[in-house]
Amino acid sequence: MTLKRLASSALVLVVFLAPYAPGARANTAWDGVHSEPGQDNSVVDITAVDGSNAWALAIRSGGQSSEMVGLFTTNGMVWSQMTLPASGNPMFPIFFSRILFVDAQTGYLAGLDFPSNKIWRTTNGGQTWAEVTTTDEPVTHLQALPTGEVFGVAGSEVVSSVDGVTWTSVAVDGPGGEVGPEGIFMLNETCGWLVGGWAYDQDTHPAPSDGAAWYTSDGGQTWAVVAEGLPYYLRRAAFVAGDLGFAAGTRGDRGVIVRTTDGGATWSEVALPVHPAMPDVCVGFGFCVDDPVSISQMEEVRFFDAQRGVALGLACLSPPCDPGDTSATYLTSFLRTYDGGQTWAHDEDYEDAMPDIDLGFISFPGALSRQVAMAFPDPNSGFLGGQHNTILRYEASDPEPPGSTAMPGCDSNANTNGQTNSNNASANDSGCGCASSPATGTPTAILVLLWILLRMLGGSHTAMETSSGRCKRALLALVLLPALGIGPGGCGDGAGSDTLDSGSNQNPDAVAQHDSGTNTNGNGNGICGANMGQLFDSSHPWNQPVDTAPLDSESAAIIAFLQANHNDSQRFRIDGPSDQPNSLYGITVLYADDTVTHRGLDSGLWSPDCDTAPIPMPPGGAIEANPAFACDDDGDCHLIVIDTAECRLFEMWRADDGTNNIEGCLAVWDLTAPYDPELRGDCCTSADAAGLPIAAHMFSADEIAAGEINHAIRFILPNALMRDRVYVRPATHSTPATSGPADAPPYGARLRLNGDFDMNRLNAAAQVVAQALQTYGMILSDGGNVTLTATNDRFTQHKWIDVGLGPNDLTDLEWTDFEVVELGQRHVFDGSCNCYRTVITQ
Repeated sequence: MTLKRLASSALVLVVFLAPYAPGARANTAWDGVHSEPGQDNSVVDITAVDGSNAWALAIRSGGQSSEMVGLFTTNGMVWSQMTLPASGNPMFPIFFSRILFVDAQTGYLAGLDFPSNKIWRTTNGGQTWAEVTTTDEPVTHLQALPTGEVFGVAGSEVVSSVDGVTWTSVAVDGPGGEVGPEGIFMLNETCGWLVGGWAYDQDTHPAPSDGAAWYTSDGGQTWAVVAEGLPYYLRRAAFVAGDLGFAAGTRGDRGVIVRTTDGGATWSEVALPVHPAMPDVCVGFGFCVDDPVSISQMEEVRFFDAQRGVALGLACLSPPCDPGDTSATYLTSFLRTYDGGQTWAHDEDYEDAMPDIDLGFISFPGALSRQVAMAFPDPNSGFLGGQHNTILRYEASDPEPPGSTAMPGCDSNANTNGQTNSNNASANDSGCGCASSPATGTPTAILVLLWILLRMLGGSHTAMETSSGRCKRALLALVLLPALGIGPGGCGDGAGSDTLDSGSNQNPDAVAQHDSGTNTNGNGNGICGANMGQLFDSSHPWNQPVDTAPLDSESAAIIAFLQANHNDSQRFRIDGPSDQPNSLYGITVLYADDTVTHRGLDSGLWSPDCDTAPIPMPPGGAIEANPAFACDDDGDCHLIVIDTAECRLFEMWRADDGTNNIEGCLAVWDLTAPYDPELRGDCCTSADAAGLPIAAHMFSADEIAAGEINHAIRFILPNALMRDRVYVRPATHSTPATSGPADAPPYGARLRLNGDFDMNRLNAAAQVVAQALQTYGMILSDGGNVTLTATNDRFTQHKWIDVGLGPNDLTDLEWTDFEVVELGQRHVFDGSCNCYRTVITQ
């Protein structure tokens, strides 16, 4: 079965299952349910098993002294004080650091009962507590699995218990013996990760930290360092599969969410929104939040399934913003993602529920109460807790499907999901099987279709198991089963050994995991109503197949010219893929929502071709071939931003943040507009010389992983190989720099790969590109030396090295393998060809 055919089969199922698919973003409904005004009062940890039953640890200050109190609720709204364990030393009250409940009756506390660090357990909802173990160092994190097994981090040790009574501890070695773990995330009883690091370097305070990640495949008996020297201090992690995970922390003085697609070996930052301005929030002496504020630290991250997650961070208003400085003033940043962590949006409603604070001598808005603790048992309910002992409760007024809450079950010998393990060569998992519990009431027709897809997937995979046996959920677990309320399905190794071949999709996860711009599995609408994997609607020429379109009368002559004259080493090389993840090669595509600040750059190099509107510039973003927004290499420096809130595409050639005083050309595209053949205007250029939208023609590693590119591909040629000052639709522009003869292709020329091309000449990943070249072709868009253009993988879910496509994997192609689709009217770009359009300024 080919990759394309597999995706099509999945499409049939997803369309059939549409009524069961996850819905849109739930309507937010926040309530302030508890508050104890006081600068030193603060909730330090919170836990919940559902929207009604929750518990919190809080500090209650009484002038010269403070005490720790426990709070609990059984209806989510009214909070009462809970009895905590008594100190064994009257001179030193217990400092409790962590609280965790597994269900409404069973819970755990961790704290310092001087001089011992202890863990206590309750089996009656917190009415009484019993000490169950001691630890050498304070407990920084606790996690429970649905099975009841509990894991914790205590300094350089991991502690765990199956029954809550008998505990074991395992020493964890950090890189160089220096870096220690901070947070733990067990995907199931067998597979898990630790993250940690140093927050600051004492000599260069503040500075990027020396972060690390560890991995276990034997239930925590041993831990191996999988990443070290990371420039982050990581507090918490959340994995949705054995390869896909996220972590929250800090980098210097900014908060970060980082993502891994290879089980923790490499991590990359995702763009975070700024906290929006709140001009109506003022405190004392006329100080107001008039400008957006960048997130300075991330505290928590939680995922409900492969697409939906929440995160909690703080935006500091009074630098320096040390994570441990409780005197600084912060805004809470509660974020949501609905596209697998590709983009995050600031929740607009929770701050309205934060009660204003009256301290007698001063009053200020509740929005300035920092929330540092988060508990979200499911996407429809959750709690935040923080300063002034403020507790906020969230309950969705328009509930979403609950997602997959069950963890995969594991054993060391067999796959326990009752189906053939379609990721591996056999039905056995190397240390990580996955169990699923079908939801009751699943329609028989759906089960039949699931069985059909499993049959199509089963037996077609040849990936070798690695010794690490990292868990990876299959396509059904990540896309279809959560929609039905069925737990995760089959597991693979997740260690990068799944390789593509021409006969089968060796990585079923790839269809489900993608960025918001390149979802090609057909299970819903794409960006701003476009078909999945496309920009703009299907009527635009780059989204229309040309595999049956007639040839141009000049096809043979153009192909002969290119074959004879384009023989350099760059022929059919791909700009973008690299053997180093997150490299600078290729053009970066960024995504922005309505929380991202717009900034005016020095545009308008040519008027009226170029627009001057402010551009959304996501924090942590970058331009082509540069690590940030400064055009330091004096190159093309393309800036590409897809604004999903305004449904606009911002593309700028020679973008610069002002550092180098470079003036470029901005083209603003309306992603919902039914453009005429003249697009932004006849004789008008864009960020591409041909006047076309660049992002609509590039392909990404996510599309390769999904197995299908469903749009035309951007290609470029040296100026001497393009017809002198001639263009054809869909192009709207040429340049005086072109100097090719009458047999050279003009700007806008569309070529397609011959239908009888032997795909066996290419590896599997290259075949995905070749299939697109057959179906949609490639459009001549700009001048340069590297023929084909892909995005780089800095902000994509998959990395080029993982999907198996290198920059030279198509260089065996010949121009004689192509033919020229009918060109239509030839337009001459001379002195009479003038651009007439209204410049977009806002």
